[in-house]
Amino acid sequence: MKTRVFLTAVVAGFLGAHAIATAPAAASLWTKVPPLPTTCYAEGDPAYARLVAAHDSIQQDHERQKEANAAVDQQSRSTDMMAVAGRMQQQMMSDPQAAARMIEAMSNPDAVAQGQAERTAQSAEDDKIRRDDTKALKARYDAALYNAEGPARARWDVLRKKLGLAPDANGPGEMGVPEWAWAEWHAILRMRDQAYEATCPAWFGAGGQVQAHLARYKDFLVQKRIPSGDELAKQRVATYESLYNTSATSYKSLATHEAVEDYIGLAQELYQWRPQRPKCPDGKCTA
Repeated sequence: MKTRVFLTAVVAGFLGAHAIATAPAAASLWTKVPPLPTTCYAEGDPAYARLVAAHDSIQQDHERQKEANAAVDQQSRSTDMMAVAGRMQQQMMSDPQAAARMIEAMSNPDAVAQGQAERTAQSAEDDKIRRDDTKALKARYDAALYNAEGPARARWDVLRKKLGLAPDANGPGEMGVPEWAWAEWHAILRMRDQAYEATCPAWFGAGGQVQAHLARYKDFLVQKRIPSGDELAKQRVATYESLYNTSATSYKSLATHEAVEDYIGLAQELYQWRPQRPKCPDGKCTA
């Protein structure tokens, strides 16, 4: 394994001087991502269902490409390593200047550290957006909804005390509740629906904070993570074809597959914050 990693690094050193053919990035995968949901409730949302279907479709294509890549890699493993070493030496002799630059770069601890630092920073940025920034977004969303429901919550406190219920009661109960209390409780539920529906567009509507968060994540994926993954795949193709003498026309970068799946996965997580349905559909309460 160490030998193969070294050879990939050797070929990478020649990329600045030699154009290497590789499969184009799977940019068309982004076209499979449907428009994001904009409704306030999850139940019966066709946009969310299309999002789930798109993820499944892309994941299936991802698995097929992984198998194709694995086949290329397996074929390269049967190559005579003496022949690989000979081709490597021939390439280095054909372009001594590029070879010298490559050896210098590989022996430069600062360059190695810089490359590792860049990969670490990229991974940290990915984690920050998907984990830390998403957590902060959820906290702001919860706070906005809590504030919007303040009047309904105050009205419930009055009713709860009249009924002699505990502070942690979630409703008037099921037995022995007078009609006037049910009427008041239903009015409170309708107030909660109205508060949520007034708050929802700023978060889940077109141009809301959820879509803005996802747009920022997509920018990161397209501008940083995918190009980095594509470059690694390019180096692998060079290794297979130039040194292992293995046809790699079927080998493609999986960076876009992984990025699109992560993007849709984050979207699914965010849109699951929505309630399933109103507490009082069409203003009619049943609880």
